[in-house]
Parts: sequence; C-alpha cells; structure tokens
Amino acid sequence: MMSASFFFLGLMKVISIIESGLEPYATFALLSGLPEYFKYYGLFALTIEFYFAVGVWFAKTLSSAVWAALSLAVAGAGYSVYSLIYESYSDCGCGLLGNSEYGLLAQKLIIVVALALLYGNKAVLFERVKQQYATNKPL
Repeated sequence: MMSASFFFLGLMKVISIIESGLEPYATFALLSGLPEYFKYYGLFALTIEFYFAVGVWFAKTLSSAVWAALSLAVAGAGYSVYSLIYESYSDCGCGLLGNSEYGLLAQKLIIVVALALLYGNKAVLFERVKQQYATNKPL
C-alpha cells in the first residue's frame, strides 16, 4: 500500500513537471525567500518516491528506502509548516489528502508515522522469506 502511494506521488510530480516544468517550484522558492536550488525539490522528491516504491520490496534496500522517504517526509512537513506560517502556498497537485497546505501537512505526518511503524517492524516483514530460503521450500 505504501509502495503504491509513493509511486502515485512520484507519478503526480512527473505529470506536473511535464506540464509545468520547474517554474512552480522556482516561483514558490522565490516568493518564499528560499534559496534558488529549492526549485529542484520536485525532481529530488520524485526520485526518492520512486526509490521507495521499488526499494521497499527488497530486504537489502528496505532500510535505506525508509530512511530516504522519512527524510523527504520530514522535509516536506517542514516545507508545509513554512508555507502555512508565511502564507506562500504551492499548487503542486500532488496531495493524496487534498491540495491544501493542511492536507499536505497531514499527509506528511501520516507518512512519518507509517514509515516509523514500517521500520520498526522490518524484521518481521522478511522473516517468512528468510525461512523459505533456509528450508528451500516454496511459499
């Protein structure tokens, strides 16, 4: 479920970047007083979202995928709080809970909690796979 959600978020950013380019991100960075390199946030975010969507399925990449996605979610929550404080809203169209800054902030906080639960239970997720390889029997 989380993999599909991150894939969807990445896909929405790809569509947004294809349609509008990086201009919305550059405008938001300029109006918010953020450094110019924040215009690349969309590219950075979609890279991590696609990495998580694939990396969560493999035991060797699960930890790095979760940490990368957690970093992105925390940065996104900070971005949303900054937007709410300084009333500089983006129009990314990438929210699963709506496109308002409150919806985006709620989405990020839900993702942080879900990632923490996933990381805390990562050993259980791949235990059955390890048992199958140890006994060399099909699932």
